[in-house]
Amino acid sequence: MKITIAEYLLKRLKEVNVEHMFGVPGDYNLGFLDYVEDSKDIEWVGSCNELNAGYAADGYARLRGFGVILTTYGVGSLSAINATTGSFAENVPVLHISGVPSALVQQNRKLVHHSTARGEFDTFERMFREITEFQSIISEYNAAEEIDRVIESIYKYQLPGYIELPVDIVSKEIEIDEMKPLNLTMRSNEKTLEKFVNDVKEMVASSKGQHILADYEVLRAKAEKELEGFINEAKIPVNTLSIGKTAVSESNPYFAGLFSGETSSDLVKELCKASDIVLLFGVKFIDTTTAGFRYINKDVKMIEIGLTDCRIGETIYTGLYIKDVIKALTDAKIKFHNDVKVEREAVEKFVPTDAKLTQDRYFKQMEAFLKPNDVLVGETGTSYSGACNMRFPEGSSFIGQGSWMSIGYATPAVLGTHLADKSRRNILLSGDGSFQLTVQEVSTMIRQKLNTVLFVVNNDGYTIERLIHGPEREYNHIQMWQYAELVKTLATERDIQPTCFKVTTEKELAAAMEEINKGTEGIAFVEVVMDKMDAPKSLRQEASLFSSQNNY
Repeated sequence: MKITIAEYLLKRLKEVNVEHMFGVPGDYNLGFLDYVEDSKDIEWVGSCNELNAGYAADGYARLRGFGVILTTYGVGSLSAINATTGSFAENVPVLHISGVPSALVQQNRKLVHHSTARGEFDTFERMFREITEFQSIISEYNAAEEIDRVIESIYKYQLPGYIELPVDIVSKEIEIDEMKPLNLTMRSNEKTLEKFVNDVKEMVASSKGQHILADYEVLRAKAEKELEGFINEAKIPVNTLSIGKTAVSESNPYFAGLFSGETSSDLVKELCKASDIVLLFGVKFIDTTTAGFRYINKDVKMIEIGLTDCRIGETIYTGLYIKDVIKALTDAKIKFHNDVKVEREAVEKFVPTDAKLTQDRYFKQMEAFLKPNDVLVGETGTSYSGACNMRFPEGSSFIGQGSWMSIGYATPAVLGTHLADKSRRNILLSGDGSFQLTVQEVSTMIRQKLNTVLFVVNNDGYTIERLIHGPEREYNHIQMWQYAELVKTLATERDIQPTCFKVTTEKELAAAMEEINKGTEGIAFVEVVMDKMDAPKSLRQEASLFSSQNNY
């Protein structure tokens, strides 16, 4: 059968559950965009700039399992490179497609626009080799093979990929015998898996106690149900790290809270000290999730279960897929134990007062606002830190950049998460400084007729930076905006008008939340005014660690 390269690519993207493509039009991708816009399966979502599109694709992928951004050559692809790097840093399966000059132009080394005017056309592809795991330059001779390879690899290994699509090949037809389904399954080596499970049994048999740490690779593998089954079988406490928050249901009786190194709760510290073995499911230890690598119990032995391999000490078990490993460990019915009883504090009903809003009370109030199955996207800094210490209801999802930590990420990301699943309530928690970077994407939410709920803390600047260094320095100040009024201006008379609030007290916020809970048509936006030096306790601790680590 004959099929154009563009149609082939779109069919393959549909196979990995893609229904939206984010990006900005440019002359080198317009031909492909014709096919996207005419597609019945994939909707084009034009963003205000390429960086925002990349963040949106990242958020979409975290919730749906695969995201796509389309840019034009040079100016477009480089505008999005920060977002793509964030996806690389946090194992997010995003395909970055860049429309590029024709093969003939490249062969003749023409000095065309958007190039570096040196007749070199591999410059940007070489850049993307460093911040994506899979790359390809598509031609009419390799199209089917390379498209399949890159998409399959992104899906299996949960890492971003990059392809260049020359403008002159988009409509070219390729001959294929039949369109067999993509190979998206990963099978563990049975002998290696058996040995790993037996080695775990042996270690546990001579151990005094164990507990579990779970992180974001569990989310990437969509292995939450499998892990829940293992926890209920093992009957030992489990903690999540911040990026992996909601990888384990926080209503599970064995869930003992957030692990954050030496800044963890007393219960978590007690669990760590009582264990000589910790089982790590999809964990990556970084400074932001470990209080600057302050681990509590440095002598603990680690059993590491990653996306595609496992490790005990110096022994690496390759060719093991995390879902298979979790199931095998569950079926093995290993006798785990831990003498520390998980007793979490009861959540008190939040009663709003006439008092001015503070960070600690704000997040308690937000915790009470959350409903089962909500998606909450927390911006880097105050919002992320405060949200990490909230208790999330059953079926909810928390999304944020705990490693790359690019400010401005969350606003476009919540556009992505909401389009990924419109059946769930999607909520943004952001600060004013971050919001100013990417606020334009609220207009895209309006154009998409979404009813996203947006909370933005107006505290006159970069609070986390002030806590780290330079609390009174001018560089940590920002221009004050009338945020609630600004959001209104992003809608035209033809659009559904946003519902906007500006609140300064607990009761005012409660009234706004009550109105939102009744259901709003279109965007609901809340500007939350607070003191510029107020911050959650966890953020103060984190800032202090960063300050000492940077040694100003």
